[in-house]
Amino acid sequence: GCNYHGQDSFGGWCTGPAGCFELPGLLMCGAMPGCSWEAAAPLAPAGAGQPAVPLADSIAASPASPPAAPPVAPASLSDGTCQGDGTPFGNPNCRFNPSESGCAWSPGCNWDGASHFGGWCSGSLNCVYTGQPNICPAMAGCHWVPATRPLNMTAEEEADASGAVQSWTAANDANARALAAATCFGDGSATQNVMCMYIPDPNMCMSTMGCNYHGQDSFGGWCTGPAGCFELPGLLMCGAMPGCSWEAAAPLAPAGAGQPAVPLADSIAASPASPPAAPPVAPASLSDGTCQGDGTPFGNPNCRFN
Repeated sequence: GCNYHGQDSFGGWCTGPAGCFELPGLLMCGAMPGCSWEAAAPLAPAGAGQPAVPLADSIAASPASPPAAPPVAPASLSDGTCQGDGTPFGNPNCRFNPSESGCAWSPGCNWDGASHFGGWCSGSLNCVYTGQPNICPAMAGCHWVPATRPLNMTAEEEADASGAVQSWTAANDANARALAAATCFGDGSATQNVMCMYIPDPNMCMSTMGCNYHGQDSFGGWCTGPAGCFELPGLLMCGAMPGCSWEAAAPLAPAGAGQPAVPLADSIAASPASPPAAPPVAPASLSDGTCQGDGTPFGNPNCRFN
């Protein structure tokens, strides 16, 4: 749906009602009621290994550009990765597909020369997203390229299984590392808030439902039970939900004057001989033009971030 001074890589664009601009080819555009195709201005030929350049820019930058290089031969695609057709107009998304089966099932892509479509459509970016050999040659400037290697379903299934194991192992290792370094925890059940262990900041941990920092949080406890219980932030709401029960938190150290409450363990470790806590700030003293809680250690801890 976009053009650069009247030029684009699809040979034109589809115009009409909402959604027409998303149709990338003349045939698809013409088949959609109310949509019509608008032809683009021609592109200059591609230089060796370079994509085509808008004609106006090509003339300004290099009036005597060398002739276009021939397309890369399909035989050079055999490096065990996902690739396009080897031309400047190949499917640009192929190289981001790490899966052998996912690649071979993607139009315009091949894995080591193999494709579930038996080949790929080549010619321009308007061609490469077509996976049907009967439709490809009917599109302007497109031609079908047969796959250079038959599919090996056994190898493909083995590669997918190996990839799944590697992904699971990597995720499991990441969870183990996060848990080993965690100071923020859920309730320890199978339905706990699994994101707790990824929260590094104690205050943020204690302000997150279902999480606790060494047994302490800002809600006075957390709700445990079936899936969804940990999202309930209070004793009354938790108790009203069938199957959920409230687990009380360890106490927080009282807040000092103008300071948020500190986890009790940290308070003792940091200052064994701390002076007595200042009394809670009276509600009348909260009128300083900022957002605050109720002035007690159990006030809403998120207010000060608003």
